[in-house]
Parts: sequence; structure tokens; C-alpha cells
Amino acid sequence: MADLPKPTPTPSQPEKPKEKVSQGFSRIWEGISEFFSELTDLKKGQDKEGTIISIKKNMRMRGANAWLLMCSIMIASLGLDLNSPAVIIGAMLISPLMSPILGIGLAVGINDNNTLSISLQHFGVSIAIALVTSTFYFFFTPFGEMTSEIASRTSPTFLDACVAFFGGIAGIISGTRKDKSNAIPGVAIATALMPPLCVTGFGIANFIRHGKINESFQSITYLNNIEIMLNSLYLFFLNAVLVALATYLIVRLLSFPVKAFQNEREMRRTRQGIFIFSLILLIPSITILRGVLQNVNTDHQVKQALQDCFGDGQKFVDGWRSIKTEQGYILRVKVYGATLGKEIPLLRSKLEESLPDFSKIEIIPSTEVDLDKINALEAQYYQVDSLINQIQSAPKLAENKVIVNLQNQISSLQSDSLLEKNIEKSILALYEDYISEVSYYNYPVDSVNNKYPLLSIRWKDRKANKGIESRLVNFVKSSARREEVRVSYLQ
Repeated sequence: MADLPKPTPTPSQPEKPKEKVSQGFSRIWEGISEFFSELTDLKKGQDKEGTIISIKKNMRMRGANAWLLMCSIMIASLGLDLNSPAVIIGAMLISPLMSPILGIGLAVGINDNNTLSISLQHFGVSIAIALVTSTFYFFFTPFGEMTSEIASRTSPTFLDACVAFFGGIAGIISGTRKDKSNAIPGVAIATALMPPLCVTGFGIANFIRHGKINESFQSITYLNNIEIMLNSLYLFFLNAVLVALATYLIVRLLSFPVKAFQNEREMRRTRQGIFIFSLILLIPSITILRGVLQNVNTDHQVKQALQDCFGDGQKFVDGWRSIKTEQGYILRVKVYGATLGKEIPLLRSKLEESLPDFSKIEIIPSTEVDLDKINALEAQYYQVDSLINQIQSAPKLAENKVIVNLQNQISSLQSDSLLEKNIEKSILALYEDYISEVSYYNYPVDSVNNKYPLLSIRWKDRKANKGIESRLVNFVKSSARREEVRVSYLQ
């Protein structure tokens, strides 16, 4: 046979620019995907069997675990009573409270009814130990007052639920690693669990000791002892369920070995029950968060109204407080100063216009004056402003001379004349109900350098105010740093 001619090779077509760009983007996307896949890979380094064994081993609350729980609850109660976050965190480091809750989440995740039953039993035992220990402490403590750390656990919100959920995720992820750390999941979960349970014991102890109402607590939280107890207990159960839910989700995400369900219907019913139960628990926290945000917005409105209403006179506002009642919000503003006291009706009218949602606005005059604050403010308003104006208007050629003169004036701000004015204003602010007129100055005896302090007073009723005069003289001695003050009476 004759040899057939060999086919000529077809020349390869060059890639078009668009195809090169498309392939380049495809490679970049593959690289980014691989990077994030490795970055978020939870399955690497996991120990499924070890995690299940560890949780089942530690979920029983007895023996050493029971003693550790009692000690950690006692330390957390001390931290709440002392208002010390550091002590509360120290209690979390030794708390075994997380173990039964992790057991519940694990049991639901792998469909282990026996483990679920044991976890629930020991979860109940843990609650009983914690409540008895914290109630015992707060019943016999010599302090037992409402602190900010306690008050913060009486208003559970959706944000607290987020802390519990992400704490639970951190806890179970740490627990599934081969190189386990007890401290990390313990702190992450105990943050959301221990303090609310201790506050529940606080509410029970005060209910036993004082009954339902405790006015000193209501002035801070507006809650009675029963409400403190129920709110904190709700916060605990909300957090516990969300920690268990986080455990369940991670266990399912990591594909832990699951015991077979009897049928598809049972599996679907279990998942629906978890979702509905979690949602029911979350609804009250969302409602409470709405109230918290409303209070924050109200406080912002009050601050803005006070600034607009008082202006420069806001330096005489000693404090304010908004109180929520059934009729609406009540605003109480505490002020001092004789001049400001005369303008109270006008100021109240301005505040009522700025805050129409408030049912009642009270401006309360006070004689509790911060003298250091007054002196500093007077020096600022009467001296510093004038000095700044002089500096800004000084010619450049005489700049050095002006600066020297101004420095001399600043150094003399504590001179006799300024001190005399401050003392007079302070006396009028403190004793305006008893004195109609006052003057104080250093009276020269024989020369400019030889003076003695003279206090001249016009009493509204001199006979009725003999006891006040000695306090007034002592105040002037202290303010002027003088051992002796002479007193004269204006007719």
C-alpha cells in the first residue's frame, strides 16, 4: 500500500485579550476562595470523640464540680456586692456552670436522649446550688446595696442575648479542639450565666429580708425585689438557652456523629421545637431593648433641652434625673445660685416647651454649692475672656510688652479683690435665705500692707440667726485662709 500523506497540524489560535482577562479573574477568585476556606475551616484540628467524652464526663454537678460552683458563685456575689468587674471575672475562671449546658446542646445536636436527661437533671442541680449560695451570701452580707454591676443584670436586652450566643459559640469551638483550654470556654460562657444567677439570689435575699418593696433599689432600677429576681432569672435562662443553641449549631456544622432519628417527622419536630422555643425566649429581650433605647433617646433630649434652656447658666445645674411613671416622664433638675433661683419659673416654662412629652418638670433650688467650681468658673468668665480679647487685639509691634503685662495680670487673679468677690457670691448662694446684703474686703489699718478682713452683714432676722453666724464666720476664715475675721452689721 502506498503511504498516505500525513495531515498538516492546525496552528493553535492565539488567546483573545478578553479570554486572558477572564482566566486571570477566575484564578484570583479561586485563590481568594481557598484562602477564606482555610481561614474559616473549623474541621481542621477538631476532636469529635474527645469533645463528646469531655462534655459527658464534666456535665455532672457533684463532688469537686459542686464545690467549685459554690466557690465561684460566692466570689461572683462578692464581686457584684463590691461593684468589682475584676472579681467577677476571677469567679468565671473557676466556674463549672457551663458543663451541663454544653451537655444539653450536645445531646440535642447528636440526638442522645440519655445525655439530654442527665444534662437537664444536673443543670437543675447547678441552679439550686447557685441560688442557695448567692441567697445565703446576700442575706447575711453587711453591704447588700444595689450596685451598677447588679443593676445592669436586671434589664435583659437583645444585646445580652448576643453576648450569650457568641460566648456559647466561642466556648464550644474551643472545646472541640484537640488542644483544649478550660479557661477560654469557661470565661466566654460564664460571662453570660453567673452574674444573672447571683443577682437572682440577691433579689430573693432582699425579698425575704425587706419584702416586695425596697425604695433605695427602686431609686436606681425602678424595680421591686420580685421584679429584680424575675428579670435576672429570665436573663439567666435566656443566656443558657442561647449557649445551648450555639452548641447545637456548631455540633451540627462540624457533622458530629448523630444517633438515628426514628423517622423524618421526629427530626423535623425537634428542629422546629428548638427554633420556636428560642424565638419565644428572645421576644421579651427585644421588647426590653426597645425600652432601653427609648430611655437613651430621652436622656439625649433632656441634655439638649438643658443646654438650650440654661445656656451659660448651665454651670449652676447641680444634677438632673428623669423618672418614668405611669403618667409619663418626670424631670427633676437641681440648681444652685441666688441669681438663677429667681429665674426658676421662666426656666421651667422653657423646659416644658422643649420637652412636651414630659408630664411634669421640677426645678429644685439647692444650697449645696461646690465652692471650688464657682471660683474657677468666676475666674474664667470675668478674667480669661477679657485677657483673650486683649491678646487678639494687641498690635504686633507691642506684642511682647502686652504678653508680659497679661502674664502679670494672670498671676494676680488670686488677689484680694477677686477673692473678696468670690467670697461674697459664695455667701449669698449659701445663705440667701438668711442674708439680704453682704460685703467682704480687707480693710487697711495703717498702710496698704497692713490689713484685716472685715465682713459686713445685713441679716433678714438677726435674732433668729445667731447659730448661723458662727458657721458663716468659720466659712469665711476657711475660704480667705485667715485666722481672724471681724464682723460688722449693716442697719
